[in-house]
Formats: sequence, C-alpha cells, structure tokens
Amino acid sequence: RQRPDYADIQKYRMEQQILLQLRSAVLSEALALRGVPIPSLKDASTPEGSKPPEKTDWECAISTEEDPKECIYTLASEVGTKVIAPVKASGEPDGWITVTNLNRLRRNDVSKVETMWHKKYAILDSWFNPDSEYSILQHVGPKGVFLNVLLDKRVLPLVVGFFMTFAMIVFMPVIEYFVNRLLVSAWLWNKWLSWARIVRLGLPFKLMVGQMALGVLGKAFKKLVGKVKDYLVQLECEILDETIPLTMGVPTPA
Repeated sequence: RQRPDYADIQKYRMEQQILLQLRSAVLSEALALRGVPIPSLKDASTPEGSKPPEKTDWECAISTEEDPKECIYTLASEVGTKVIAPVKASGEPDGWITVTNLNRLRRNDVSKVETMWHKKYAILDSWFNPDSEYSILQHVGPKGVFLNVLLDKRVLPLVVGFFMTFAMIVFMPVIEYFVNRLLVSAWLWNKWLSWARIVRLGLPFKLMVGQMALGVLGKAFKKLVGKVKDYLVQLECEILDETIPLTMGVPTPA
C-alpha cells in the first residue's frame, strides 16, 4: 500500500539528487581549473559548434636573427631561444611558444596552456602525458622525470616538511644550546614586564595567540614552499630547454 505523501517524498529525493550532482559538477570545475587531474564538464560535453581538443605532435626550433620565431605568449622571443609549436593537420607549425614560457604556464597557471591555441589542441595530454606518443618527457632523463613527478603529484610541501624535520633533528643539539642560552639570558628577563601579561592570560586567549602564531608559521612555510617550487620549475625549464630535440632548422654537417 502506497503512502499518501509518496509523491512529495519522491519529489524531495529527486531535488536532493539533482542538487548533489550540481554541487559535484561545480566542485569538479573548480578543482580542474586549479590543475587537479579530475574529470570536469569539459570531459562530458562539447560546446555546440566546436570540437574537443585533439592530440597533436610538436615541432621544435631555435629562434635566430635570420629566422625569428614570434612567441604567442610574450609576442617576441630572444635570439637563441628554443621554441615549440603544435602541428596542424597540414603538417605546419601552429603558433610558437618558448619552452620556458610553456612550462611556467603549465606549473603556475595550467588553465591558460591550451587557451593559447584557442583549445584546438590537447597540449597537456599530448606533450606532458608519459603515456602519449607525442610526450616530450621521454627526452628529459631521470632528473627531469623526478622533477615532473615531484611537481605533478603535489607532494612538494611534504618533501619540504620532511627535510625541515630532518634538519631540526640533525641540528637539535645546536638548537637546544641556543634556546637554553636565550631562556637564561638577561635580555629576555629584562623584558619580563612585556611578556608576563601573556603568560598570565586565560586559556582561551592563549589558544587564540597560539592560533595566530600557527597562522604566521603556516604563511612562512607556504612562502618557503613557493620559493622551492620556483627554483625547481626553473630547473625543470632548463632541463626541457636542453633535452628537447630540434625538429626544424637542424644544422647539417658540411
């Protein structure tokens, strides 16, 4: 026997199911824009009148005075700079970009990579996917592969934290010596009137001060991770610039 409010319950469940799906879609889009490898609406649908990005091969060359290559990101590339471009169906390169600028975009603002070519080419899946036949990672060697994994898997904060902890353990005797010297120093106890009021405060205020201190330390740690990431990205750019082989303008022996 059916309940009299069955239709209302069914309608409520359907509305909740739709809301759940919409929230999941919004969250997926936000994570995809931040570079998290997660399916998004782009993977499930294609805008009317357009085609999904297609995998593409690449051409690599050197920008020279005789044959300058205009970078689609900076509008100019220095002489001697290595540039790369996707290949059209006709076999011609379609828009050059320096290898360094491409890699920096991939690491710092991944959403702009494929929009440089109006989303005609699946650049990330073609060139930076180890399983792709067009992958440029096959040329970077063990050091390049290690950096790619370290920066791709978002484990850099864990690695930095591990090395900081390891350094603290190694230098613990030195740290203890300086901390003990500070605790018995005249400079610290001459300022007793300044920090005594904090010691005598109630627990809730101490928790708030501790939370503020943790916030400052968290910002400092994030800044340190950012500095390390910038250094590793620069190192990765240099490796890509050195190892990606030229496919156009290759000098031939006399």
